[in-house]
Amino acid sequence: MGLWFFNYFGITKERIVPLVLVSAVLYLLLRKLITDVKSDVDNTKLCVVEMRTIMKTKWKGLSFDQAIKGYGEAHSPVVLRDEFKHFITDVGLDKQIESKKNELLEWLKKQEPKTGIDAQDDIYDFVVSKEIDKYLDLTKYKENLYQKGKTVIDSEAIVGIYLFGVLIPELFPGKKK
Repeated sequence: MGLWFFNYFGITKERIVPLVLVSAVLYLLLRKLITDVKSDVDNTKLCVVEMRTIMKTKWKGLSFDQAIKGYGEAHSPVVLRDEFKHFITDVGLDKQIESKKNELLEWLKKQEPKTGIDAQDDIYDFVVSKEIDKYLDLTKYKENLYQKGKTVIDSEAIVGIYLFGVLIPELFPGKKK
């Protein structure tokens, strides 16, 4: 009974065998092609993620440089302008930094900066990468800045510049403050 059904629709052994063979060959060819395409797509995804990371880092760097110009004063090192120090002192972050100063200084020494500029760059990376959170609790500081309408870039710039003035003179004593 089952063969009659297939024969009724013209499906016979003579017609099925070539179709199955052609289908198997096409499947094998397409599987290789699809695997190659998938590999290319995966590589492209990785490139996009890497490009986004690079662009984000570069953009933050540009933003941080602009923020430094707004919050810092040209000294060696760049220091936080007096009108912005209250963002640090109002929430006691200055006391927290003072109590962790030796640990922060040890971290900076491990970066092996050769110059004050190198140290500023290392501190900037430290703040932006959020590694600073391992040493300091910035919750009250950030909440205070948020309430004052400041941004993440402002937050990073203020604490970064403040750290410039605290740590770099300790690392390079005898240099102009």
